[in-house]
Amino acid sequence: MIAPDQYKPRQPSELIGPSRALAEMLLTHAQKIQRNGSTYKKLLFGQWGNGKSRIASMLARTLAANPIDIEKINGRNLTIDVVREWQQNSAYGSLFGGWKVKWIEEVDLVPPIAQDLLLTYLDDLPARTAVIATSNRDMRALSDRFDTRFAPIEIKSPTDTEIADFLVKQWRVPPKAADFIAIGACGNVRDAFNRAANFLITGDVTERPKPTPNFLAKSKTAVARAAWQNSRNGNSTSR
Repeated sequence: MIAPDQYKPRQPSELIGPSRALAEMLLTHAQKIQRNGSTYKKLLFGQWGNGKSRIASMLARTLAANPIDIEKINGRNLTIDVVREWQQNSAYGSLFGGWKVKWIEEVDLVPPIAQDLLLTYLDDLPARTAVIATSNRDMRALSDRFDTRFAPIEIKSPTDTEIADFLVKQWRVPPKAADFIAIGACGNVRDAFNRAANFLITGDVTERPKPTPNFLAKSKTAVARAAWQNSRNGNSTSR
């Protein structure tokens, strides 16, 4: 069985919460575009750790005939020189008959000077080329003009209950421990999986030394209050 911190969904049914149904719709649309469309531009945004990158990966694999046609880059590394290279190579199609995919993680980190040229690249996007971008909500760092180039789609995070139920079903994490992990993760599935992996090794669930703002906001619930009190006292919570 794959450990929680190694779990990487490859199809919509393996996702948690609202992202599952949304991914199914996006992949169905991408399959139609792959056969009939000319270009594809999508911006997936939402809280960190909620499945944006996994959905982007599914979309990229759906459009591209071969992994070599998928270029993944972090926004911070997307310099003006990289965009110029994309423009220069835009005349060349895929050697495998599929699409060429540019996958930009954290597009809000793209340097402002590169953003301007990227807008031009998006306007002149060659046929059978896709640009799929993700962002952790900090959309203010992007020029407003990106809204007219992309089709922004919000990826909503799963609830605490959905995360806890998945941990219990997938890895048989005890319900009390699963509830504690889910509340502490505050919708961040990746964080929940890391916590679950540690629990399966040690049998203990320990809150961070300093709680996140989201965790404090949820501390009105009895479970969260008890969890935070235990962490302040230097105690771990065994489930």
